Amino acid sequence: MKNICTYIHWLAGIVILLTGRSGYAQEAPPSLKDFFMRYAQVRSQMHQIGAEAMLAKFFDLRMTGARADYDINNQLTIKKLDYKSTKERYLSELESGIITQIKPIKILHESVKDNKGLLTAINEQSKIKDGQVLEKHTVIYTMLLLLDEQRQWKIYNYTANYLIDEKNKGLCSCELYNSSNGNVVSRLIYPEGESMTTALDYFSFNSAAKTITTGNGQSYYWDGNTVSTPDRKHQLGAAKTAKDAIMLIILKGLYGNFCTEIRLR
Repeated sequence: MKNICTYIHWLAGIVILLTGRSGYAQEAPPSLKDFFMRYAQVRSQMHQIGAEAMLAKFFDLRMTGARADYDINNQLTIKKLDYKSTKERYLSELESGIITQIKPIKILHESVKDNKGLLTAINEQSKIKDGQVLEKHTVIYTMLLLLDEQRQWKIYNYTANYLIDEKNKGLCSCELYNSSNGNVVSRLIYPEGESMTTALDYFSFNSAAKTITTGNGQSYYWDGNTVSTPDRKHQLGAAKTAKDAIMLIILKGLYGNFCTEIRLR
């Protein structure tokens, strides 16, 4: 009888070695819903944990994909995605002081087969800097997920469509026109909520007083090196040319609440 029990234990050990199974059930991977909620939570905390930690937790090194952005003017931009480009985008975001907040809205589809998962979902995404909401998007994405060796889901393919809902601050474009009397007119296109707005401004120069006066009567001191308020207590920045001085006034004086940077046409 003792020999029979010994043989049974030996045989059970061989089965465990061959199948990788014991009397305990293998730990089940997180549900795709849990993955969706956790991804949104950690992505919103990336400014605290770092880009590398975020990537390592959720992305496969072989990740590929595409991102489609529809801007306020319904212009479409499509970019290919991979692990490297995603890392560069995350690092740039952190260096710029931008915080991305994600709010999960709805799971449209989820399915699991063997070690593969397919998840399609919707979230709302806000980009925040210095406490101000720069823009808001509705994001619809599809993820192909694979289980890693620790039976955790990792994003293997990521396809996302970003539909902009609101843009309060961002890249502005500007054109400058010189008048015959030496003054300048600017045409600025800047984001304002759900649309882009165009503004015309007039700048007159007084070389004797070293001032630049805008069309609404605001004056700035410019000595050929720096731009500041007339009392010289607050500097806007360095400017060696009249064009640079005007761009500083537009960016930091007149439209600082709308423009993070200005691209001169």
